[in-house]
Amino acid sequence: GFGVLNHDYYGIFSLTGKILNVSKATNEQIEHNIVISQLIQTLGLNPNEPENYNNLRYGKIVCMKDADVDESAIMGLLINLFSVMFPTLAKTFLYEFITPQVQVINDKNEKIEFYNQVEFAEWKEKNKIKSIKFIKGLASNSSEDTLKYFKNFNDYLIPLHFDERSKFYLKMAYGEK
Repeated sequence: GFGVLNHDYYGIFSLTGKILNVSKATNEQIEHNIVISQLIQTLGLNPNEPENYNNLRYGKIVCMKDADVDESAIMGLLINLFSVMFPTLAKTFLYEFITPQVQVINDKNEKIEFYNQVEFAEWKEKNKIKSIKFIKGLASNSSEDTLKYFKNFNDYLIPLHFDERSKFYLKMAYGEK
């Protein structure tokens, strides 16, 4: 799927496992964390100059994740990293790439996609299902669907907005630096 995007404008940085909670880490722990160092370097950021974006290599970070709790925790830690280390950038730079969590074929042979379990549960109460597919992540999609998502990449992006309420919840979840 990613192959349909122009590689002059898009790059991939794969996070495996949870990243360091920068709210509870010392500056030395952050500085010596390989994943954080590589991510910051890849993006062209300087942690000593959090408001200097002159060397920024990309116009946004797009988080792609599987639809499970562990992946949401990793994304939360990534959001926290930017809100703590690069607070101005975090307000305009972070996006989530969403894909359906559930696909159903209804009694009229129409394919319907749901992006959260609540939406699906409400729909299921009032409609008939011919077939159902629960999707954990991008790899669980058909090639045809994955191609569709990437060909219409911007249609599946949600900007992550930060305000005082967001800061409050991040501090509640991850602590305060």
